[in-house]
Amino acid sequence: MLTVPLTAVLPNRQVFLPEPIYIYIYTYIYIYIVAMEPWTGAQRAFAVKVFYKNGDSFVIAQREFRREFGIHRNRAVPSAHAIKTWVRNLEATGSKLKKKDGSVKTLRTPENIAVVRDAILTL
Repeated sequence: MLTVPLTAVLPNRQVFLPEPIYIYIYTYIYIYIVAMEPWTGAQRAFAVKVFYKNGDSFVIAQREFRREFGIHRNRAVPSAHAIKTWVRNLEATGSKLKKKDGSVKTLRTPENIAVVRDAILTL
């Protein structure tokens, strides 16, 4: 918080207030968050289908997407990167859903605990 003496704010006026009086000046920072456009599963499937149908062209897929769903020319359509990601996920997993990465999660079962204990004790 920034404090400024009242005489600094009103230098040419006589002010009859008890000392010290401070005016609190708050600085507000506005952050505009642009939310990602949530494309439905049907829209994703259509974009991938049109991409394959038109010789792997992102531009034609975006045009057809705009026409099919009645999106105004100034509104957002899926980017080439988004369509490429959807195509890659479809080829990798056979689904339009996101590809799961990372390690396989294991459960803490008595059998797993025994296996780890035996591995440590044999060292």
